[in-house]
Amino acid sequence: MEWAPGGDTYTLINEASPRLSDFKKAGEDAVRFILACLILGMEYLHAKNIMYRDLKPENVLIFENGYVKLTDFGLAKEIHEDELSKTEAGTTIYYAPEMVLKEGYQKEIDIWAIGVYAYEMSNYFPPFATSDIKEKLKVKRVVKMAEQKRIWKNPHLSDEMKDFINCILKF
Repeated sequence: MEWAPGGDTYTLINEASPRLSDFKKAGEDAVRFILACLILGMEYLHAKNIMYRDLKPENVLIFENGYVKLTDFGLAKEIHEDELSKTEAGTTIYYAPEMVLKEGYQKEIDIWAIGVYAYEMSNYFPPFATSDIKEKLKVKRVVKMAEQKRIWKNPHLSDEMKDFINCILKF
């Protein structure tokens, strides 16, 4: 694997990171650039009939030129248009409602994960996080919040970023 001198995006947004203040100064432009890279990467994977299923800040590496790449394809799965997967895979707070409900899912679960990732990169914490471990294990909380069509309000985010996140995190 090639060296990623910028580390991963989890480390970047972590409170203890000395680079967090620089990232906050870069603001939404930095988040938009990272999201654009991820969307292009997912588009490529989906064109090859591959679901990634494990998008989270720890799996997004930053290179010297500012571009990012996905890592850890251990949960990726080849899937064709007429197939549905029912396997739970990934990190629970990034699960799409279809995965939680075991209805069967397709590549669109990666789009949901991009919405969760966008929220986390913009707010420095994930949207469905909770300190209650029992609640974390009850990932149906994701479904409940999505069904309520919760509007992500954050005064420092642009209307465009709020709209982007809201459009993706709907059930």
